[in-house]
Amino acid sequence: MLKRLTALLLASTAGPAHGEITLIPPYDENQVLGVEVLTPEDFGMQLTVAIFEDPRQASPQRVREIIEELDLRTPLGRPVVDVLIHPGTGDFIGIDRGSIELVGTLPDNAVIVSARDAQGHFAAVSQTALAWSLPNGEPVCYDLVDIADTDAPMGFTVLVDRSGSMDPVIDDVVTTTNHFLDLLPGNARCTLITFADEWSALTPWPAPYCREVRLDPTITAGGTTDIFGPLEAAYSAYGRPTFDTWQTAVIVITDGVDTEAGDRADRIRSRLAGLKDDTRTFVFWLGDHTDAYLAGLADYFIARQGDVAGYLEGVYGTLGEAYRRQQVLRPRPCTP
Repeated sequence: MLKRLTALLLASTAGPAHGEITLIPPYDENQVLGVEVLTPEDFGMQLTVAIFEDPRQASPQRVREIIEELDLRTPLGRPVVDVLIHPGTGDFIGIDRGSIELVGTLPDNAVIVSARDAQGHFAAVSQTALAWSLPNGEPVCYDLVDIADTDAPMGFTVLVDRSGSMDPVIDDVVTTTNHFLDLLPGNARCTLITFADEWSALTPWPAPYCREVRLDPTITAGGTTDIFGPLEAAYSAYGRPTFDTWQTAVIVITDGVDTEAGDRADRIRSRLAGLKDDTRTFVFWLGDHTDAYLAGLADYFIARQGDVAGYLEGVYGTLGEAYRRQQVLRPRPCTP
């Protein structure tokens, strides 16, 4: 089952594209939280959308030793430099440049993968750069297709702060967010929510395809901030069985602390941490300080002052690439 599994990328020794990834753990009110503030460039190097871990796996060092013993190579005879382990079969899937990570599994042992080139950029690859083998080294035959050409479901909820303090940047936020919707794969579905002291979902769950929805450019900013309400709605929706096999993500664009929760904030935040499950949460902070009140819910917390349009274009572009460049490998019988 896609849900309830955690993130892991098995790195090889030849991994110049691997950034050091800091994931903020689920919120604990007795824990002092650190907030990682990322530039769009840092975000691009550290971003991972993998949500799978093989509980049977050996240590990364032992995996490398096994791969060396098997001499795993691509169809062109090149040795692989990075490998992932299929969580269902224990098979090895390797790449001869950059890095590869396991994003998800599909029926019949198909897998969703995400690859990076040697410079760390998300990239679609051909079968000549990949090798799939059984644990004993015997090759596995497979078909390779882009994620947009499959029925693998994705769901995104974008929460846009429209409180009064957002007034100077609301036009830039709307423009860049609408552009982001066009960057996502054609099979992705999006729910849009705007919030101030009250919030409203502009689309339902499951949502229309992302390219069919838009933020209204006439949105006006005003009021105080209640971010926990729409977050709870998004997490609760993605917790339904309908979404068990979906990739899901929540994107929050805000510039201020929650002014409505008051002394209930810790209790609310703890409840939301329990609802979040494996829904990726990205917080794009446009304010002049980085309160930790969302840190325990965020997989990535990216802060910025000034040049809102350029900043959001950068992080949105990277996020769109991360999802759009995913590919699906489907095993099949080998033919002579």
